Amino acid sequence: MLLKAFYFFVCLSGDFYNAKALKLDCKGDAKMYNFIMANKWAILLILEIFAWSFTVFMFYARYKMQSSFWFKLASAMLVLTGVIPQVLLGVLNFAATKEMDLFSLVLVLLILYGCTIGRKHVQKLDSWVQKNFVK
Repeated sequence: MLLKAFYFFVCLSGDFYNAKALKLDCKGDAKMYNFIMANKWAILLILEIFAWSFTVFMFYARYKMQSSFWFKLASAMLVLTGVIPQVLLGVLNFAATKEMDLFSLVLVLLILYGCTIGRKHVQKLDSWVQKNFVK
């Protein structure tokens, strides 16, 4: 998976000398890149829905299931569907546009929110869940 991502970024960078040396076919990756850029808002929305779903599941695993394993899994999935894809979408978008457009600004604001005020909101949500759903 990580190797596939590396190959994708080699093709994306336009470094066709290294792409040929690695015997990569960048045509398929270009199609995937164009698909991602054409549907970036929908992808961001879907990833946000997944991230909030895993947040809800994380609370469920912590307080109802009382399972450390499922809580850790939900936490990992929250990072994999929330933070990492947002950063990657921002990098891909900036590489394509070479400017700070509305999409890049929204991503920066989402990441800043998650690192600052969002933590306090999740703590408030955690205490609310604990107060209302734990018996």
